[in-house]
Amino acid sequence: MIEGVQQARRSRETGFGLILAAGLVNTLNQAKTEDDLAGRDALLGELRNLAQDYPNDAAVRWLLAVGLRYTLNHAKTEGNLNRRDALLVELRNLARTYPDDPSWARRYWCCRSPKFCKAPAV
Repeated sequence: MIEGVQQARRSRETGFGLILAAGLVNTLNQAKTEDDLAGRDALLGELRNLAQDYPNDAAVRWLLAVGLRYTLNHAKTEGNLNRRDALLVELRNLARTYPDDPSWARRYWCCRSPKFCKAPAV
């Protein structure tokens, strides 16, 4: 999966970012279900790279936020609170960096709790 995403990412075709990000998020969540934590983390890294390759695509950023949120929840379940906190900081930074993204994206990045995020109100 990761190798295919890396090859497709290089093309930077319009619309590819969303499709690739959706596939990565689904596979990332499945990796946790299969207890493949290293695979999950590699997929999250690819999702981050994809968001960098498609910097103007709010939908790709939203799916990055979804992947971060899944991983944040997994870290909490695993008792890895330092990782959870680091992922939460990453979500907050994403919201602050892109304050003009649609409100649905900001709500998700902020974990749906205003106490965690100083992004503009939605």
